[in-house]
Amino acid sequence: MNKLFIYSVLFCVVCISHAQKKPRFIHLEYRISDHTYQSVSMAQDTLGYMWISHIKGISKYNGYGFEFIPYKEIFHKERQSDKLDRIICDSQGTIWMVSQNGEISKTNKKGGFSSLSQEGGMFQSHKVSQFLATENQNWIATKSGKILSYDLKEETLVELTTLPVNLQPIISRGTMVLSSHELYLISTRGELFVYDMTTDRLE
Repeated sequence: MNKLFIYSVLFCVVCISHAQKKPRFIHLEYRISDHTYQSVSMAQDTLGYMWISHIKGISKYNGYGFEFIPYKEIFHKERQSDKLDRIICDSQGTIWMVSQNGEISKTNKKGGFSSLSQEGGMFQSHKVSQFLATENQNWIATKSGKILSYDLKEETLVELTTLPVNLQPIISRGTMVLSSHELYLISTRGELFVYDMTTDRLE
């Protein structure tokens, strides 16, 4: 009985000592042509890779080192004044990339990138401002005020509704949240919009 009590006390002491250890943080510095760049967005894919965006493109981290992927390889065009803004991993493990100018691209099955904003792409006439990934669909708001849904299984894009002309400019860079059958949008000015999918109404 005494031995059991002693072992129990020792076990508790060991657990407490481990719990009180300070967390360790390691600074990961990626350099491109001997320069460092400020990170903008980050996502983790289903294989555990970390995708980090910055002004030059993406740095992909595998736990040991970084692989640099330039903007031109992602969007198939020169960067000019644009830069990669957000990285999102959807429920299928596809990585989506959105630039500040509204360009959009995604990873493909060959391990490369498909620019959907190019001529002939499904986003050719759309400049993306907001992007939300959910279980079966991705939800997109454009800079012209259109609300779109992308079906992951069918790989089809559907236009749901459009904001009135006098409200379109405010949908530039806000937040989207899906709750049951309603899609909530918060604009950069703080206005809240609700799109009801059952009635196809925007309030």
